[in-house]
This record gives sequence, structure tokens and C-alpha cells, in this order.
Amino acid sequence: MPMSDAEMLRQLNVYYAAHPPHAAVTTTPPVDSFLVSNFIFNEDGNPLTQIDTAHIIAGQSIRFKWVNGVHTCTSGSGPLDPNSGFFFDMPMSSAGSNFDFEFDTPGTYPFYCQFHVSSNNMKGVVEVSAATPTRAQTWGGIKKTYR
Repeated sequence: MPMSDAEMLRQLNVYYAAHPPHAAVTTTPPVDSFLVSNFIFNEDGNPLTQIDTAHIIAGQSIRFKWVNGVHTCTSGSGPLDPNSGFFFDMPMSSAGSNFDFEFDTPGTYPFYCQFHVSSNNMKGVVEVSAATPTRAQTWGGIKKTYR
């Protein structure tokens, strides 16, 4: 049975009274974002994508932007994950609940909504690849490469 927004907000407050919200402070501007609404984390603009995935480079940030509903944005694969909430665990219930998170280490970072992961499979993923070093492309450098 669906809950009202008021009941979900009450449960959100109860949950975060026992599990204080947390996310590291980021210093880099976000390069991509997830909209949090209608029981999905939407990165690609297509509400039919089951689990959206953002692709970034280590050291870049993602913005999680509330649109509607009462949700959480919790790192991990689900409530049974022993590392659930390790990187971030934030309430998403009003326009002021947006946050940015910087991913410094390459890897796959799943996240989910505490309230809707079971009933609506509300999940997302951030794929972080290693930064590729760049070399100066001067004529002298190019000649050295091919000698």
C-alpha cells in the first residue's frame, strides 16, 4: 500500500535520527547529475531506463538533485550491503536537499533509495574510470615519439 508523502517524511525523520546524514564536502563542480523523482534516479533523461549509470573520471563530482517525493540517496547496493551508506547517505525530500559528491577512486559505485529499493528498484550507479595522463603535443614531442 502506498504511503502518503507526510508518512514518508515522518519515516525519513525517524531513519535519519538514528542514522545521521553524511556526505564528504566536494570542491569540484559536478560534471553530471541524477534527478531524484518518481521512484527513479534519472541521469539520461529517459524515465524508462531501469537503472541509470553515470560515467565519470576519478576526481570528478556528481550532483544528486531532488525533484519530487521523499527519498534517500544512500551509497551501496541495498539495505543488506554491509557497506551501505559508507560514502554517503542523504535525505532527498525538498529543493534544499541537493548535494554533490566527488568520486576520487576508480570503481563502480551503486546507490539506492532506502524507501523504494525493494518496491520500485530505485537504484543508480556511478562508474568511475582512472584519469588518463595527457602529454603535451608539441612538434618536437611528436618527432621524438616516432624516432
